[in-house]
Amino acid sequence: MAQTPPARDMWMMLRFGQLEVNLSAEGVSYAPDVADDMTRHLVRAFSEAIAELRDHGVIGEVDSDEDEDETDDDEDTTE
Repeated sequence: MAQTPPARDMWMMLRFGQLEVNLSAEGVSYAPDVADDMTRHLVRAFSEAIAELRDHGVIGEVDSDEDEDETDDDEDTTE
């Protein structure tokens, strides 16, 4: 007879500065599908929160032409 795996609680949190998104599932059996589903929900909620902050002018848009790493020392400056 197969045993049912014990139910556990799972928590995930994503924080960037003061923006924080928490997600919990109580009494679930751990499975990669459950973790993957929670991760997708967490990332979607975080992305929606960022979009709301942009819509209300709290944060600005990201300039796609702007280099994310402006301190790039990999450039060859020797002549």
